[in-house]
Order: sequence, then C-alpha cells, then structure tokens
Amino acid sequence: MKVLASLFTIGLMTVLLSFGGNNAQAQAEYEGATIHTTPPEEGLYEELNGFYVELPYSAEDVTIEKGTSPAGHETVTLVDRETGDIIETIGLKPADSVGTMDDRHPLLPPPLIEPPTEEFMEMFSTREYNGLEVVLNVRFVVTKNAEGNYEDVVDIRDAWWTTGSGPHTLEDSNTDILHGDFPVREFTVTGQTTIVTAIEASARAGFEAAGFSVGVDVSGTYYARMTVRDTMVFDLFS
Repeated sequence: MKVLASLFTIGLMTVLLSFGGNNAQAQAEYEGATIHTTPPEEGLYEELNGFYVELPYSAEDVTIEKGTSPAGHETVTLVDRETGDIIETIGLKPADSVGTMDDRHPLLPPPLIEPPTEEFMEMFSTREYNGLEVVLNVRFVVTKNAEGNYEDVVDIRDAWWTTGSGPHTLEDSNTDILHGDFPVREFTVTGQTTIVTAIEASARAGFEAAGFSVGVDVSGTYYARMTVRDTMVFDLFS
C-alpha cells in the first residue's frame, strides 16, 4: 500500500483519535484518498465525476457507495464492512467555468489551437466520529483544453473546515496547502480541527470509548472533545 506524502485527496497526516475496534478506519490513520485523472494500476479505486479516487483500504474491509451530497456534489462513501459505520465520504465538484485564457486582439484571426478554459473545482472529505461529522474543503482553479482534458492547477482559492451532521462545533481549526509555483499539477491540503460537543453524563463512557476526552465545566455541563486531522491530494500527473 502506497503511503502518501502530499496531495489533493483525502487524508495523509496522522489522525489524532482512537478508532477503537474499527479496523478499516485504523488502516486509514496515516493515509488518505488520492484523486487521479486515469485509473490507478493497482489497489482499490472508484470513478468520481470523471476522475478516479484511489482509496487506501482493502476491498475486504469496506464497501463503496455512490451518492449525492445535499449541495449536489457526486460522492463516494466508504462503509466499514465489520461495523457498518461510515468511514469517509469524498466529493469532487467541477464548478462553472471562470473564463478563457485568451488575451488575443478581437480583430486577429482565431488561433489554430483554442486556448484552455479555467474552471473552479471544489473537493471535500467528510469523516464521522461517534455520529459527529467534520468536513475538510478546498476550492481551486484548473485549466481545461479544447479536448476536455484537465491540464494544470493555476490557483487555490481557499481551504476550510465545516461541520456536517450532529450537534457540535469546531475549535482551533487550521489548514495548510502544499504546492510548488503555479501552475502545478498536484497539491496537498492538510488540516486539523477539534470537535466539541455538549453531552449528557450518561453518554460519557460512549464518547470516551470512541476516543474523545470528556470534561465538565463549572456549570456542570459535560463536554466531549476530539482533535482530528485530514489530508486531501489532487494529482493531474496520472
């Protein structure tokens, strides 16, 4: 199994949490999905919006479900065969065109080769911890030639964390984008955030078993916290 060092996929850095007995999730602690333009030569992968998501799991450990997010993104969801828990949901959405990279004079004849167009693209990785979802997002700009092939990443607009389902908030969120000088053909987004949720005292044991730390404030309210990391990689070289 290949160990990722950077990229636009999902999950390369160490995830700071306990997966308990979930073998498939534990396998992905140090790896994440990588998005390619052609199918990987080996390993588990799934097609997603014309790209191919290389998945750091064994087919014996997970099942793959295709779907659509509430925002309209086509998604790939990985489900642990042993527990039935959702491990991760990966989404990739080509957005509207930004425009054409064309600065020729309007009175000149058209070029023999049409200039590439620029498109916004959004990618996200959703992971669930004891029913609480966190989402690492990135938005960037890629060029596309007249044949419809993606060529280069020319800008990365932003990377950020959001909450998914579940009554929780995020604290101390940060992201880092690793890339060379633009244009580039691959980049990596990594990030860390802390999940915080108020719980009943009776739920303490369950959250602690899932890897959360649990404390109580001066008002007597119990809070569960877990710090997690995720990584996404985007690769136009393959």
